[in-house]
Amino acid sequence: MKFDKEYSTQYKEEMLFLRNKGIKYTWVYINEDGISVWKYKKEKKLWDALSEMYSEN
Repeated sequence: MKFDKEYSTQYKEEMLFLRNKGIKYTWVYINEDGISVWKYKKEKKLWDALSEMYSEN
């Protein structure tokens, strides 16, 4: 079983929120369904920002 060492999202609003927080994705790709997937380094500031985003909604 493979373990993904990076956090990924397909949710554009999540990517925009993280970008507004100064967190940039490490790379992006288009999956087989034509959907953009953004990858992020797993680190505390990422989890803090995601926690903030989802606690507001």
